[in-house]
Amino acid sequence: MSEPTPIRKRTYLVSPVTSSKALQGENEPTPQQSVNDTLATTTNEWPVPKRPRTTPPSPTFTVGKATPEKTKRPSSLVSTPKDNSKPLSSLIHGNYSNYYGYRHQGDATHGRELDPRLMTLEPDWVTGKRVLDIGCNAGFVTTSLALNFHPLWAVGVDIDENLVQKAKRHLNFVYSLQPPHELTDGQPPVTGSYFPISMPLLYGNIPVFHESQVPTRYHHLPSANNAEIPLRFPSNVFFHAADWVKDTPKSLPPTYDLILALSITKWIHLNQADEGLGRFFAKVFQQLAPGGRFILEPQPFRTYYNTARKYTAMRNVYQSIKLKPEEFPKYLLETVGFQSVTVLHEPRQDQDNGFDRPIYMFTKAQ
Repeated sequence: MSEPTPIRKRTYLVSPVTSSKALQGENEPTPQQSVNDTLATTTNEWPVPKRPRTTPPSPTFTVGKATPEKTKRPSSLVSTPKDNSKPLSSLIHGNYSNYYGYRHQGDATHGRELDPRLMTLEPDWVTGKRVLDIGCNAGFVTTSLALNFHPLWAVGVDIDENLVQKAKRHLNFVYSLQPPHELTDGQPPVTGSYFPISMPLLYGNIPVFHESQVPTRYHHLPSANNAEIPLRFPSNVFFHAADWVKDTPKSLPPTYDLILALSITKWIHLNQADEGLGRFFAKVFQQLAPGGRFILEPQPFRTYYNTARKYTAMRNVYQSIKLKPEEFPKYLLETVGFQSVTVLHEPRQDQDNGFDRPIYMFTKAQ
């Protein structure tokens, strides 16, 4: 029989040069063995090679475009260079197409997720009432209010025709997720969506069958407490493209029980100055029914600056403004004629959240 092969003790050396003593089991370091080799020999682990340092790539620049430099905020809009100002565009009214995408982090797709501002409202202010949402944008608030609070009807108005069309598509999408009326009569409200979101995405939205205008039989109701049966969702929601501040289409009803103006006063103010905002408040008061309510969410004046500096036409208006948002309650009570004001929400002072704004409710006398 042949003699068994002797078992050699393994050594883990990084160096390619290995001495004869090391092969015989003696861990005699060689001149080529580094500190990591010695550590690997004693722990029986391979040393982790160090990643070579790499120099970060130098920034690339496009020929013909200068890199903007950070400038100190000017004390006055007059000192802002005109070359850096934006020309007038279609966004001067705040009609951002993705407004609700970055304002709300939660999932409001199915319409049951209430906007935090709607949570400040009492149901009896809305249920069976005639509602107007000025500056409705993509219609998320209008649709959610009509779905969850059951008004007689709700009208959303926006100056941007594209946003109005988007609001109508959103209404169809939310309606496509709701259960059939036969399953909801006499039952508690559904939480979330009845159908999965994949259904309208795969097969399309269920169309809403009603005219694009509010039915004429609702135009001249004597009061909100009428004998008419409130329309079912989604037939109780209507959207119109119009500049409500300057003109009221004849297709819109002249009287409402609840009017919402959520985060739109800054845009009216910077486009039409104090006079235009005063006309807006007077028109709201005129179209409210006796005992009606006006829900106002004004943007703070500190946000006016960043908006005005982007649009040349707004700079002179910004500097001419004397009626500040913190003075709106006093103006609406003493000048416009509202009977009372109630603070529905006060922004937190310990955090600077751009969308945490005060919400007021102004009541018109009976």
